Amino acid sequence: MVSGWVNCRREPDTKSDIIGQPTEGTTVNVVAVKMFGTAVRGRLDTSGWVSIIATGGKVLFERRGGLLLEAGPYRTEAEQPLYAAPAATGGGAAGKLAPGVATLSEVTQAGGCIWGKAPGGWLQVFSPEHGVVADRIQPGFNDHFKSADEFEDPPAPNQMMLLSDMVLVWDEAFKPILQEYADDEELLKKEFGEAFKKLTELGCPFAEKA
Repeated sequence: MVSGWVNCRREPDTKSDIIGQPTEGTTVNVVAVKMFGTAVRGRLDTSGWVSIIATGGKVLFERRGGLLLEAGPYRTEAEQPLYAAPAATGGGAAGKLAPGVATLSEVTQAGGCIWGKAPGGWLQVFSPEHGVVADRIQPGFNDHFKSADEFEDPPAPNQMMLLSDMVLVWDEAFKPILQEYADDEELLKKEFGEAFKKLTELGCPFAEKA
């Protein structure tokens, strides 16, 4: 990660619940990506989606190498089929894996999918057809999800948007800029501070001495 911190959301939609906030220097495994106009969002192997490239083109993550597949505990939300081998066809059925946490003793790639060796057979952790069906458990991140109010202040009651605020959303030329600030709050703080400083000190003869 190359820029301060980003929100990790439960779904690719930027209005989805925040479940984590990776900080600068964090290395993550991105197992799938989706395009949303000029924005690119990636699905982490530990669950959740992050913005790799913001709507305005700002790069938030850079590729450092291939997937770092790790064995260990993985969580499934529903019963999953097990296969005899980690191959394109799965090598035939080998049973079922109950929902919950299972320890995968080996994780590998085969046939365009990610496979994990579970007790009783191989689990198709990720496939282009079904997406991610098992999340790698990372202590301190998704072993216990925090509530949304631990990441964001709750919205103020009866908050009203002025017509001047709505125009910024309706204007097709300005909307991408607004979206860039919505995706990156730190960028908004930085550039607003610079603009406000310039505005309040413009023409002030003692500004440089203050």
